[in-house]
Amino acid sequence: MSKSFSFKKGWDQVPVSLAKEVRAQLMEVFGVRYPSSFYYRLKGKCEPTFSEGLEVERIFKKYGITDIWGE
Repeated sequence: MSKSFSFKKGWDQVPVSLAKEVRAQLMEVFGVRYPSSFYYRLKGKCEPTFSEGLEVERIFKKYGITDIWGE
């Protein structure tokens, strides 16, 4: 399975103090309710739509993180 849709590289740059806030925003973008679904997306096991990808980038950019995609 391809890891090209993983945003773990960006997630690893999120400060621990902001992780809960950022995760909630990302879960809203993906329309998921459970942490297991979030981590499935985080690891790139589900290809995001184009609009989801743009929103992921927007959220990370808000926190000064620009190198997002990849392991």
